[in-house]
Amino acid sequence: MICGLICVVGTKTASARGGARLTPPPLPWDDDAVTESPSTSEVRIQDESIKLGQFLKLADLVDSGHAAKPLLAAGMVRVNDAVETRRGRQLVPGDVVTVAQRSVRVAG
Repeated sequence: MICGLICVVGTKTASARGGARLTPPPLPWDDDAVTESPSTSEVRIQDESIKLGQFLKLADLVDSGHAAKPLLAAGMVRVNDAVETRRGRQLVPGDVVTVAQRSVRVAG
């Protein structure tokens, strides 16, 4: 787990349909910060797109593809300022991926 944090997957709340819905926990950093910053780095990809799980490993944001699962499930990964939970999300050049306070732009 990143930085030894204990991740809470979420909280169940009732939905309008009467079923339970999982709500992501609050993020442990300033959620109002802009994704793009002077310290945003770039990682080049060979193809037109790449899966988010593969990119997290390529950009050294996680140690392994397996380590990406709990981060995604906890809502700790953002793509273009939106929380992303799908490991298979296709990224294209120009997308910005943020984990904690480290941002990396996909470059073609």
